[in-house]
Amino acid sequence: MNITENHRSSSTWEQEARAGFRFKGPLLTALFITVAFVRIPRRPLGTDVDSSWCAVLDYAREHGLQFGRDIAFTYGPLGFLTMPCYSEAAAAWQIAFSAALCFFVNSGLCLLAWRLKLSWKLATIATFICLALNMHSGADFLLNIGLLCWGLLCVLESSARLPGYVLCLVLFSVVGSLIKITFLFAATFSVVVIMTHLALRRQAPLAFAGAVVFCLCLIAGWELSGQKLANFPVFVKQGWEFSRWYDQAMGKEAPELIRWTGLLTLIFAALLIFLHSQLFETKAEENARWTKTLTTAWLSMLLFVSWKHGFVRLDEYHLELFAGFVVLLGLVLGASTTRRLRVELWAKCCTLLCCLLSFFMLVRYFESSPLDYFVFRPYDRFVHNLRVLIHPTRALKALKQAEESSRQLAALPRLGKSIGSASVDVFGNEQSFAILNGWNYTPRPVFQSYAAYSETLLQLNQNFYASTRTPDFILCRLAPIDHRLPALEDALLMPILLNGCDWVGRESDFLLLKPNRSPLPKKKLLQEGLVALGTNIDLRAYGETNLWLEIHATPTWAGKIRQLVYKSSELRLTASRGPNKSKATFKSPAPMMSGGFLASPLILRNEDLLAFYQSRNLVRPDAYSVSCQQGHQLFWSDNVLFRIYQLEIGRSLEPEPKD
Repeated sequence: MNITENHRSSSTWEQEARAGFRFKGPLLTALFITVAFVRIPRRPLGTDVDSSWCAVLDYAREHGLQFGRDIAFTYGPLGFLTMPCYSEAAAAWQIAFSAALCFFVNSGLCLLAWRLKLSWKLATIATFICLALNMHSGADFLLNIGLLCWGLLCVLESSARLPGYVLCLVLFSVVGSLIKITFLFAATFSVVVIMTHLALRRQAPLAFAGAVVFCLCLIAGWELSGQKLANFPVFVKQGWEFSRWYDQAMGKEAPELIRWTGLLTLIFAALLIFLHSQLFETKAEENARWTKTLTTAWLSMLLFVSWKHGFVRLDEYHLELFAGFVVLLGLVLGASTTRRLRVELWAKCCTLLCCLLSFFMLVRYFESSPLDYFVFRPYDRFVHNLRVLIHPTRALKALKQAEESSRQLAALPRLGKSIGSASVDVFGNEQSFAILNGWNYTPRPVFQSYAAYSETLLQLNQNFYASTRTPDFILCRLAPIDHRLPALEDALLMPILLNGCDWVGRESDFLLLKPNRSPLPKKKLLQEGLVALGTNIDLRAYGETNLWLEIHATPTWAGKIRQLVYKSSELRLTASRGPNKSKATFKSPAPMMSGGFLASPLILRNEDLLAFYQSRNLVRPDAYSVSCQQGHQLFWSDNVLFRIYQLEIGRSLEPEPKD
């Protein structure tokens, strides 16, 4: 070997060593960050609404329930791995998966950060740690950031590492898709766009292989998680139904200052994406225009999804998703290469504005000082995390004891004696009572009543109760979310509870009902018409008749645009009664009202349901009216269509059962 060959060999070795160092540096940093904020369940299963859906996901895993057939929900068969509540049976899986997910996301972020200048690299990593330690939402934030980072690595990389990055993106997308249905839609779109991007960069074999591996791994993952492949299309269809109506049914209005700050942040983030689309450089110059367009479309989709996710239902779990995503989007986009310094300067200005506006929203919403939110709170959580990692058995023992306390608080011994080993469903939103009591829980598909917010979802539950799968008992407690009219939640089941169930007993805040297999009550149309918003739908002419009411409110073009870019304007339903016109007003989503609800008698709590079974003290409203928020009249048509039906329900007086 001559001197020139020796020199080239030495040079190649040095380049490979430097490349290896650049690869090890991000991974070691990712490992450190993982230790800092690995998501470990911090609270046991309780009796609240969130604990209940967590309990059902864990119960579905233990009993092999099928998503799409037995369970219809926004989470998939791996959702139990990311639930915020501790489960003794799944604790090891939860902790192991949380560590793997954190490391995987951190690795993608650090690999991107290593492409930045030192100051931006440090700012990106420090900001991510701070946000991750503060996050209430847990896995949702990590899934969004992971998809962004691994997708960007596939877009920016052109070396021999590219196939590895593509494989990481595909596997990450598959796992996230089996966790949550909304991530399935975002991940599928991302894989399609990025594989097309690769094909335009003369990487067609790699793009084809990536698409095939994604499909095969998704099918394999679905079956390995205990699900039948035939149920997957149904699961996707149901997921689309949940997503389609979510903004109308589950929306929460943001305070005006937060809303306008968020809108301004969204505008600057969109401008940031546009500016960076001018900075991306690819080697396939003849397709540069198309690759930039695809990259812009993909980033815009991720931004829009995070905006809807954060602001449709504004609370501490969702606002951080948008604010955190925008901040990290601006920071990691600096990894794009450029020769256009003026455009890069404008992009950095937009990044700075997005960060400032997002941090302002977080501090303002949580009513804390910047020092508390960005220093003290992350420090406390970091210390707590280290204590758990140092003494895991002690932490898990404390969680186990707390779960045992929850079981004692949820105990319903008298009703449990009546139920025995028979099957039971829970009407309402507190399914954890059945699970914590160790009963033979048999859930209807949309197992929490608040989530049955469209006609299709309502029909799923009605069909379940009309089938041979009907449970032997129903544990019932009317406790709607968001101050809704109780009759609107799982509305199609209310006639079944009234006509097709016998009252067995009561304990604490619950009634125990036993289905008697009676046919569904028939409906007879009594009246159909139009009334203006805010005008009464008069029911006085129908006296003591049991009534079913459908109300169809139609959004205007302005309302449809608002719904698309933000969310639907809220509607309220008011029931009035008596000579003094006493009124009760409830938040009433349009799709739930159009599905219909029990209008008379007025059932607001378990006592009203009990009064119906005993045929005493029934409240009959004189009228209902639909109104919108002040100043939101332009979002809804002036008139609403209503239909009044007679419900043929007949019951004899039932005495109170003896214990």
